[in-house]
Amino acid sequence: MWNYELGPNLDSNKTSKVSKHCIIGSHEASEVSAYYSIGYCYHFNHYERVPLKQCVVHSSRHRKARTDQMKTPETLDDLLKFAFDDKDERYPIYRSKKEYSVQCVATALFDLILKKVCIYDGRISKEKPLIMLPFYSD
Repeated sequence: MWNYELGPNLDSNKTSKVSKHCIIGSHEASEVSAYYSIGYCYHFNHYERVPLKQCVVHSSRHRKARTDQMKTPETLDDLLKFAFDDKDERYPIYRSKKEYSVQCVATALFDLILKKVCIYDGRISKEKPLIMLPFYSD
C-alpha cells in the first residue's frame, strides 16, 4: 500500500512537494528503509514526511503518541478500536464531544480486498458503518 503526502512548495506556485511512502507487511521487513513502514499508516493533521516547516498542535502530538502505544491493528475490530480510541480524555483520537473546539465528523475505512469503503460516525455507532460504498472498476 502506498501513502502519498502532498504539500505546498513555497518556492514555486507551479509545483507541490510530494512524499511517496510504501507500507509493507512484517514478512517484508528486510526491505525497510526511509521509504518503507511496517504494518500500517496514520497521520494527525500534519505532514509526516514532506519536508515543510509546520506547527504541529498539541492535539496532533498527543493523538500520535497514543497510537504509538497501541498494538498494530490486524482486524477490522482492531481498526475500529484504534479509530475510536478515547483513553486520553483530553486528546482522544476520535473527538466527538461538544466541548472540543474541533470534532471528528466521520471516519472512513477502505477495504482494498473487498473493494469497499465504510464510513462511520462514532457519535451514532462505533461498530456499524453509517454507509458502505463499493469501488467500481472496469
